[in-house]
Amino acid sequence: MRCDQETIVEATLGAWFRQDIALTLAFCHDDICYVIHGPPEEAFARTYRGKAEVGAFLQSVVDAWEFIVMDPTGVISSGNVVREVTRFRSRHKPSGEILESVKRHIWTLDGGRISRVDEFQDTPAMRAFLKLGECRGGLQHR
Repeated sequence: MRCDQETIVEATLGAWFRQDIALTLAFCHDDICYVIHGPPEEAFARTYRGKAEVGAFLQSVVDAWEFIVMDPTGVISSGNVVREVTRFRSRHKPSGEILESVKRHIWTLDGGRISRVDEFQDTPAMRAFLKLGECRGGLQHR
């Protein structure tokens, strides 16, 4: 049986897959913290705070990427925390190149809204993708 937190995370992921930023943010606290973990020298490792900053980041992703497949699996919840692994396949719009990888998320909820997302990318896969010269700017969010 699904818990409320898992339902909220699944609905958020569904909105994100449809690239509906407004609906994605509707599931979040105003002061949401979104952290993409990685080595500090990696362009994709960054922290975004608040709906405006997170929304701008999400818009930059939508501008650069088309989502082809997003398959969240292994959803586990404990208290106000939901963990999942997502296999994804996305097309980089400027180059047409395909990125296929996996990422992990830890979602923290407070009062039925998402207050924090910790995202863990497959760093070697992202590093290899960034080496494609045409795509180098596609993930530069700094």
